[in-house]
Amino acid sequence: MFKLITENIYKLDIPFENITTSSFLVRTREGDILVDCGTYESDVTDILLPALREIKADVKYLFITHFHGDHAGGTPTLIKVIPPFKCLSFSEDFCHRFDGILLTDKMEIMPDICFLSLPGHSADSGALLDKRTGSLITGDCLQLWGISKYGCGVGQPNEYKKTLQRLKSQPPKNIFAAHEYYPLGSIAMGKEAVDEYIDECSRIYSEVCEFTLSQKKKDIADIDKIAADFMNEKRKTHPNMPTIQPCVFECVFNADNLCQK
Repeated sequence: MFKLITENIYKLDIPFENITTSSFLVRTREGDILVDCGTYESDVTDILLPALREIKADVKYLFITHFHGDHAGGTPTLIKVIPPFKCLSFSEDFCHRFDGILLTDKMEIMPDICFLSLPGHSADSGALLDKRTGSLITGDCLQLWGISKYGCGVGQPNEYKKTLQRLKSQPPKNIFAAHEYYPLGSIAMGKEAVDEYIDECSRIYSEVCEFTLSQKKKDIADIDKIAADFMNEKRKTHPNMPTIQPCVFECVFNADNLCQK
């Protein structure tokens, strides 16, 4: 069931493979905003729908933080089983498919609710900012070291760094992420915890970039080897760290004018 994590914001963990993906419910005077909706039809019918009923949700909007299956896969089923709502996303593909509202950065659909474009994990990654509590629901916008086999999934290195710099300059009061990321989890409450969260994202990003570029300067272009060597080195001190996939190193390797720091 949904659990209250701060005023007007509830969190529901939905199993996905050997981890969980969180959905959130944000309550407003104009109705509720559901953030992400699980992966499978059964996630909606067996987990999300009973939780929405228990909390007597009045869903006016579904905000998809990005168009990946574990966040948006339940959308077709959700449309069938609850009263009409409007979809919101920074993804053109998602909005085209589900007749949604294509968001722009800092767009406000309801009073005190603002949507921020925070690309890096993907081009369409975005977050919901509840100005009433200063809480930012980030989906996968902030990666930390990743989780399980989905280590630090950055698809756009330069955009990700800009996202981190933006949040560092104007940090939210709280961060609520979609997964229990290593090593700080999914929740950062208060200035100290938020600063630590963003700094840790920057630190692992910088380490991946520095290592990849050092190998590139040595004319090592085998991405699988670069990824394996990095993981082998890091696991000497962090044996349980998530597996950062070669595709992340490939994106860094091929990035133009890479912003490392």
